[in-house]
Amino acid sequence: MVIRKRLDLQGPAAAFITATLHNFVRLFEDESRANQMTEQIGETSSHYRASILAWIVMPSHIHLLLGFPAIERMSDFVRDLKQLSARRISPVLDASTRNDFGLPPSGSIWQPRFDDLIVTSDRQLRVKMNYIHENPVRVGLVSLPTDYRFSSAVDWMSGHAGLLPVDKNWEWLDREE
Repeated sequence: MVIRKRLDLQGPAAAFITATLHNFVRLFEDESRANQMTEQIGETSSHYRASILAWIVMPSHIHLLLGFPAIERMSDFVRDLKQLSARRISPVLDASTRNDFGLPPSGSIWQPRFDDLIVTSDRQLRVKMNYIHENPVRVGLVSLPTDYRFSSAVDWMSGHAGLLPVDKNWEWLDREE
């Protein structure tokens, strides 16, 4: 069972979140759909005032390391992220594409659940951040984490700005909800 279901957590906290597409379909191999997902991560994070610490859009899933000023809003964040991204991406999926991917004719592109872990130490934060950035290397998509476009690896490893703003100064800790 995930930590958030056992504890009554409130206030600022960092969380590692994984959400997976229905049947592990590889919808985000398509660059335009990966861009749409990336944009939705940015918009939903901004709406919830959550700081993006690390992120990646893999072909069949996403990993996020987020700083929430109010961790009790994490489930709402994930619900909205999945609903809004499905609304953004589903219109470009015709019946044939849905069938090819094994998706239901209508409905969500996401599995109904998500995984989360409340980050409780600096070490755990580093482990999760490295896991996110090394993910495309482990599965053979790229040779170096910084070569993968839909990730925060470039922000942390090269110092260049990536596709989404990354909070390296832990500003989320100073935000009021």
